[in-house]
Amino acid sequence: MSAGLRPAAVVAAAAVAVVVAVAAAATTSVATVSVPFIVNGLPGGCAACGCAVPDTQSRVFPLPTLLHPAPCGVAPAPPAVAAPKTRAPAAGAGAGPSEGDHPGRTAHPIGSFRYRAPPDGAEAAALPTTERTNLARRSAVRVATARVWSAYVAGAAGFDELRPLSGGGVDNLGGMVATAVDSLSTLLLMGLDAEAAAARTLIDTHLSVDRVGEVSVFETTIRVLGGLVSAYHMVGDALYLKRAVALATALAPAFSAPSGLPWPRCTLNATAPDGSGGSCRGHPTSGESALLAEVGSIQLELRALAHAAPSPLTARLREAAEGAIAVVRRVASTAGYGGLVPSHLSLADGRPTTNLLTSGAPADSYYEYLVKAWVQGGRTEAPYLAMWQRVLRGVLEGDVAYTSRKGDTLLRTVLTVAAGREGLTADDVSFLPRMDHFSCFFPGAILSALDTAADADERATWMELATRLTETCHNMYARSPSGLAGEQVRLAGADESWRMAGGYHLRPEAIEAYFHMYRATRDPIYREWTWEAFTALERHCTTPSGAVAALKVARSGRPVQDDLMHSFVLSETFKYAYLVFEEPDVLGEGWVFNTEAHPLLVTPALGEGGGLLPPMEGGTGPTAAPKDEL
Repeated sequence: MSAGLRPAAVVAAAAVAVVVAVAAAATTSVATVSVPFIVNGLPGGCAACGCAVPDTQSRVFPLPTLLHPAPCGVAPAPPAVAAPKTRAPAAGAGAGPSEGDHPGRTAHPIGSFRYRAPPDGAEAAALPTTERTNLARRSAVRVATARVWSAYVAGAAGFDELRPLSGGGVDNLGGMVATAVDSLSTLLLMGLDAEAAAARTLIDTHLSVDRVGEVSVFETTIRVLGGLVSAYHMVGDALYLKRAVALATALAPAFSAPSGLPWPRCTLNATAPDGSGGSCRGHPTSGESALLAEVGSIQLELRALAHAAPSPLTARLREAAEGAIAVVRRVASTAGYGGLVPSHLSLADGRPTTNLLTSGAPADSYYEYLVKAWVQGGRTEAPYLAMWQRVLRGVLEGDVAYTSRKGDTLLRTVLTVAAGREGLTADDVSFLPRMDHFSCFFPGAILSALDTAADADERATWMELATRLTETCHNMYARSPSGLAGEQVRLAGADESWRMAGGYHLRPEAIEAYFHMYRATRDPIYREWTWEAFTALERHCTTPSGAVAALKVARSGRPVQDDLMHSFVLSETFKYAYLVFEEPDVLGEGWVFNTEAHPLLVTPALGEGGGLLPPMEGGTGPTAAPKDEL
């Protein structure tokens, strides 16, 4: 940790302030590179690299107070849900192996999660000032969550997402009450019982695959399937498992592409009840290519479902999902560089269709799931760990991880001389000195397998990278006039000046990094950084209805709100902020978070016999072996 980034003292409960480092207005010039970005053989680019002109007429809300985070002029928050008076330990609070539904097969019994009410009265008053501050901040996140949920219910109940400015709902994720499902694990975590009951009712009455048309297989899996399986793991309600099985069955045709990679989009109500038939196609923006994150971030959910609801179909879905990882692994062994894999792969044969390699979009959560699959299976599936270690060592040895002259550490984007070129060396690549906000997942992934380093020196190197990347993620907020990060930061010019572009989309990855770093180190700086981000979000993003809205441009002291409230703000951003101030054993050992922050039980049964992913084969081609249709 850089001494220059440490506050003089932990902020006291009686006087909490938000620290926002206001950056000077920066130019948006981009350093030229020698190799163009190619997708499907054609030059391409990224609209997010531009930076819109700030709207200086935007309304600025006053700083929220410690216990009442709704800004001035906003409808008051709904009454806080009364917390249970008992303080039962949460599942994961030091409990041993399961003796419940699946003895020895899940880390805790399914349905054993319990909300842990905070101390109150004389017990709370006797706490040290720092702990009282943490309790107050945790309460503030909980109250904000209840307020935002209430805004969704009032304006968009039954729809996927709320339009926070214009009002009403939108079914932009296929019509699966996505916000209700995505929010559920957060509502359960925070003991918001009435809100969780309302979410259950929406799922019971509105979530039916018979009424759902075309969806993104990836988004549906991480948000909806993951949310349902997570809720089942937490509280054991059979409704959630029943809906999860129906949804997975409707998604089964996704695994019919010739390459063994899943189709990006499928029409759910075209699938027969046995999972046959169906209608799937390529991604609208990438032709006949699949995106790396989309094919490599569906495994945790389908593995968990195969264990929770064993059947020939769920077993084949798990096998198919892990087969997609085998396809990517063959690409990584031939056309990867610096631990990274080309971000677009052919749906026909699995071969790379781009010369872009990145830890950010559209690749990020593929890398995340390598290490998390290893954790999910009880840390026994060696192939997943080996693939993750190859990534981590590769970004260090291949200079993907780069520290600028001014001390900013980034995971750079790599451009190769041609899509699919094999046997790459440093002479075959060039670097774009930029990093997405999405890449802020990386510190948590490092920490998940930190103790597998070869020796103390390598462990220290890994920890240093996690620490420095987290500092860069924090600086994306601290150097922004709004206190909130844009989509991307880059180093411009010979002096490698800091440039940030894009809007603030309520994203969780930086707070996710703070969460993992705090749990690994107990350093209070990560709680301070979380509070800074949360209060900036409340100040600039809260709407008159009590919802929160994305910002069109983050790099502005008076940012303009956008008419978007992504469901992941409740699933991820508020959940990680809450957990930073929660006791570290809550959803700790025995749980693993999917990329939508849905907690899934660690399940050693998944890793029995070494798991399904075989050791690396001797072949070099990326094409998958033929697969029987599901």
